[in-house]
Amino acid sequence: MSHLSSPQNIQKTAVNEIASAKYEPTHSDENYHLFILAFQERDEEAWREIQKRYNYLVKKWIRSQVFMVSSIELEDLTQITFFKFWNILSKQKGNLSNNFPFCGAILKYLKRCAETTAVEHLRKQRQLNHLDEKLKQSHLPTIDAQSRQQLDNASERSKLVRRWVAANINHPDERLLLKLLFEYDMKPKEIVHKFPTQFPTQQFVYRLRERIVKRARRSMQLSSYAVY
Repeated sequence: MSHLSSPQNIQKTAVNEIASAKYEPTHSDENYHLFILAFQERDEEAWREIQKRYNYLVKKWIRSQVFMVSSIELEDLTQITFFKFWNILSKQKGNLSNNFPFCGAILKYLKRCAETTAVEHLRKQRQLNHLDEKLKQSHLPTIDAQSRQQLDNASERSKLVRRWVAANINHPDERLLLKLLFEYDMKPKEIVHKFPTQFPTQQFVYRLRERIVKRARRSMQLSSYAVY
């Protein structure tokens, strides 16, 4: 694996593999073998190596679509890309080689997942911006002062919590769990099924979520309302 250790070498190899329609896998093709192990044999170590090996390239593909993105957002989008990639290919019937006869074909699909994730992110951002504009033009000024104050307080609490998450949740598994729970409304059972490596049991999900909540409450003294 040493000859593919640098992001530049991985990128160069991947670009060549994607471009070469005549590329044929061999027993010495380490990249292709990793995908076979991960998707056909459900080898968790191989899947972790794929994510490590192609993390840099996936981020590059996302940045080509989303120009303004924070490091935290980029990491989240990268995790979502790998989730989509795994979720679809792991459900393929038959051998992986039937649909993807060479490594370049697999990487083309990974690139498509990254670009789709980026486009969905941009669409969501446009929807949020549009909603903000609608709210500014709405009839909120006509509501009574008490209701207005309640809305302002809820908005400020939400902003406070999100700022705390951005500043204090550094582990990618914790960020992924928050996104899956609160943005994608996934149940712990679904999370365990789709991310068995990061979240092996439902009890693990519950414990990790509770630890994050307790840390946030202690840090921000938010005992009077639920985090997030």
